[in-house]
Amino acid sequence: FNDSRESSIAMKAADGSGAIEAITPSDPTPLLPESWSPDGRMLAYTRLGPSTDVYLLETGTEARLFEQDASGPVFSPDGRWIAYSQPASGNSSVFVRPVHGEGKWQVSPDVGGYPRWRGDGRELYYIALRESGRPVMVVDVEPGEAFRAGPPRQLFGDLPIHRFVTSTAPMVNWDASPAGDTFAFVELDRDEAEAARIEVAVGWARHLETAGDAASGGAESR
Repeated sequence: FNDSRESSIAMKAADGSGAIEAITPSDPTPLLPESWSPDGRMLAYTRLGPSTDVYLLETGTEARLFEQDASGPVFSPDGRWIAYSQPASGNSSVFVRPVHGEGKWQVSPDVGGYPRWRGDGRELYYIALRESGRPVMVVDVEPGEAFRAGPPRQLFGDLPIHRFVTSTAPMVNWDASPAGDTFAFVELDRDEAEAARIEVAVGWARHLETAGDAASGGAESR
């Protein structure tokens, strides 16, 4: 988690035992922990700033830059690949790179972001940002030494997810279950009508005078 007190990424046992342990040095630029590798030895995180970049932090080593101008990294279930969002021709797209080695594949041919994997690594999901309603897209991923993915197809788009999946950008605020049959989204509790309402106070100066008189009277009585 992001420890705002120390301006670092920290961790603590899930059962609440033990102390909080900082795993990055203090940094005035916000750091967003994003994804653990399956073996728990490597953390992918996003460093916000003039350039939003993705770093990898491995146990016992210093963090290394993985990709510049990128965000939302997530390890594949086998730990070999990282999917992330990055601008392409000025628009956000989903890319996949190996954790070690060369290669880079663009998964979303159009504007897309916020990738998530199915638990077996056979499917990769993302949000189509250009489409109306921001539908969830899916691509089939072939297992093997090389990364191979099929064309994207729409999984569903009937939810009003355009209201909230991008509201915390670049932080990813949705997820897929390991089986790929359940999806969770964080929705802002925001009333659009309330947000647009303007209230007019009539005779506000008179109320200020009344409040001032009451305050003066209270002081004299003491």
